[in-house]
Amino acid sequence: MLTHQKINTLEMNSMSGADKAEIAVNIGDSLNLGAIFSMFFSEKTIHFLEQFGKFGMFPAAAIGSIAEAGIAWYKVREEKLKAKQTGMRMPLAPAVDAVIKTAKALAITAAVVLSFVGFAAISPVIFALTLTTMTAIHAGAALSNLAAGRYREAFNSAKAAFLSAAATAAVVGVMLIGGPIVTLATAAVGVATAAAGIVFAFLRVRSALKKLNPANDGKGHYVQVPGTTAELGREIGINNKWNNSQEIIQQASSSQSSRSPSTSPLQANSLHRTRRTNNTSGDDLSPPEVKKLSQPF
Repeated sequence: MLTHQKINTLEMNSMSGADKAEIAVNIGDSLNLGAIFSMFFSEKTIHFLEQFGKFGMFPAAAIGSIAEAGIAWYKVREEKLKAKQTGMRMPLAPAVDAVIKTAKALAITAAVVLSFVGFAAISPVIFALTLTTMTAIHAGAALSNLAAGRYREAFNSAKAAFLSAAATAAVVGVMLIGGPIVTLATAAVGVATAAAGIVFAFLRVRSALKKLNPANDGKGHYVQVPGTTAELGREIGINNKWNNSQEIIQQASSSQSSRSPSTSPLQANSLHRTRRTNNTSGDDLSPPEVKKLSQPF
């Protein structure tokens, strides 16, 4: 049985440290964003946000965007090292992503600073323009990936575009349009957007954990292996059948050798050919090494 202790011994290499840090930052940013929009549900909480909450929540948003940009540049460094080691050309996408996130961090930080120095009316405009730009960038990336046949990347970009668009609507409704009904409705949209961001982050973690496929190597150790569990089970079954057939051949060879010293290896191997001819189950009894070479990767 696969216990928690044995699971902890697996190498959790399906996600890099930068990916884990990015997910943590996204979750924290979504929690902060949800807290900000939840302040607009009543007059008392709005007053609290304007007098006290903004000194903690708004700088937290700026810090989150700066951390996200820093992680993006760290990923660029990792890609450079990988390209140097492999001799391949570094992809352009990480650098573009880092530049975009840096521009976003600068804009959000500027909006936060302006809200503290007497230009609070400009801050919502900067927030709205920044989020609108991010929506357009993510939407363009989704269409580009879709046209190139990169469906997983297109789906991820579409999710980011949806979240940015919803956050833009919430910021415009709460901070620019105002009014009781519009404020409540758009604040609810903002809270729902933050919740969706948290859900998407946990789904990303779950998807990465599914890539870990623990299997028993026959010695009580659990290792990470490629492929599905069903494929692994079929491979183990084939190997067992091959080992069984080899044992039968060896036993027959020993029996023939004890009765007739003139028994040749060809006569012993004929038993294996006979077993392959009489095999009606359709199982491949070839050696595992041959079978692996005959299958596509």
